[in-house]
Amino acid sequence: MNGSVLEVRNLKVGFGRKGDIQEVVHGISFSVNRGEVLAIVGESGSGKSVTAMSLMGLLPRGHGHVLGGSATFEGKDLFALNATQLQEVRGRQIGMVFQEPMTSLNPVVNIGVQMTEGLVAHGICSQSEANARAAAMLERVGIADAKQRLKQYPHEFSGGMRQRVMVAMAMLLKPSLLIADEPTTALDVTIQAQILDLLKGLIAETGTSLILITHDMGVVAEIADRVLVMQHGHLVETATPNDLYNAPTHPYSRALLDAVPRLDKPTESARRIVAWAQPILCIDDIHKSFGGRKTLFGSTKQTHALNGVSLDIMTGEAVALVGESGSGKSTIGRAVARLIDVDQGRILVDGTDISSLAGQALRRARAKAQMIFQDPYSSLDPRFTVGQTIAEPILIHGKVSRQEASDEAAALLEKVGLSADMADRLPHEFSGGQRQRIAIARALATRPSILVADEPTSALDVSVQAQVLDLLAKLRSEDNLALLFISHDLAVVRQISNRIAVMRAGRIVEIGETDTVLVQPRHAYTKALLSASPTPDPAQRGRQRITSPDIGYANGPLTQVAQGHWVAS
Repeated sequence: MNGSVLEVRNLKVGFGRKGDIQEVVHGISFSVNRGEVLAIVGESGSGKSVTAMSLMGLLPRGHGHVLGGSATFEGKDLFALNATQLQEVRGRQIGMVFQEPMTSLNPVVNIGVQMTEGLVAHGICSQSEANARAAAMLERVGIADAKQRLKQYPHEFSGGMRQRVMVAMAMLLKPSLLIADEPTTALDVTIQAQILDLLKGLIAETGTSLILITHDMGVVAEIADRVLVMQHGHLVETATPNDLYNAPTHPYSRALLDAVPRLDKPTESARRIVAWAQPILCIDDIHKSFGGRKTLFGSTKQTHALNGVSLDIMTGEAVALVGESGSGKSTIGRAVARLIDVDQGRILVDGTDISSLAGQALRRARAKAQMIFQDPYSSLDPRFTVGQTIAEPILIHGKVSRQEASDEAAALLEKVGLSADMADRLPHEFSGGQRQRIAIARALATRPSILVADEPTSALDVSVQAQVLDLLAKLRSEDNLALLFISHDLAVVRQISNRIAVMRAGRIVEIGETDTVLVQPRHAYTKALLSASPTPDPAQRGRQRITSPDIGYANGPLTQVAQGHWVAS
């Protein structure tokens, strides 16, 4: 390290209007050395992102305020710069990568224009040279056919590729400091590993410093040189990853680490094996394709999302679906909840084939399979109180009065760990973890036999994630509910599931008891997923990852290799 690129001293940040400003960051101090990766961790509301936004001058205008302190970047106090001077620093000297690239990229402007506008605006080069540099950087971050890709729009890229575009866009200007706010949260483990390797490679190549804001302690162990732990706007601990993970000095740091699910520590829930009698869910050879329609501009490309998938889930059992984006996991979940129709095959819920039902019969059957989505805020009506939201399916499916439905909604709120008096509040008045509990309460309102949970904890902090997982396990035990749990986090899957089905390209390539599949994987693709999964242990940093075989992955019929363990041949 050759000195510091950023020095922050006694930073205080507040929100509110004049005369009523609430301080949320309370006098924190830290530095970032040249070429260093500094991770900032903590729960939502700890002040991580607010700290980053204040450095970039991106606090909400008129509502967010730097109340005190200094931030010296290469000799300049960022808080003393005027708007024009700050504009010169942003992008060119300090770059930023946000959590959700789709909301950061302009959907009506092609990627090429978005990547090159900074180069041209800062007078670094001409448009033609900017185009050449952008194409070269896309190739550098692993996006093939770069010249053609520059002409495409954000919706034509996968989530992982959009995040690569964001990294490429930030690195084109060769900033001295890059701030990455949860850059891998919503990504599959293999794509996440590629993004982390990309960031490490670019830092080593350019000497850029990195501030990494994350709640993923596995990512911190993989990449960080130093770690700042924040709680309620205070800096409670600064340590190297080895010291933090092996001997944390603050109780909050220890609590964060204790809440992290681990692949190497199965829970009692995951090890429990019960002899179930009959399947509550039977998926029988289902197929589903998207596209292939004729339009005014020609035929759309057909994508085979599911190709002959079969799966049984027993009463009270938790089965996890894992795999990369596009593997078909969410398509299965939506088909089970009958949010989409399959092209071929049957889906039996409690003995009834829901794939062939319509009208009132479908409504009754659909009540038995309820869905919990990844983002509860977008699935809750912002105009309804949570009591109304939970009572609505009770009124639709049951012959009860509004008062009875309201009473039952209050009881369900208490069942999921909230209080009945919260029923009159609106969704925006709750935290992310509380909103997910509300979504679970609504799913329970129809008294289902199976819950389909699609990435229900991927956007949550580790401590809140642990609480939601404990709640789902409790509900399974108390109500004998079956659970289809869709996730890309293998450590979370190990904590909650009895069996795992590994999906790739619309097919199940391996299925078996959780410990068997994760400890003794037999399929090459399962091994690759496990090797890419971040481990919350700095001693594991730099371990060898398994890459795709040259001959491709076996994708044929499932063959039994051991009791209850099936692998594609």
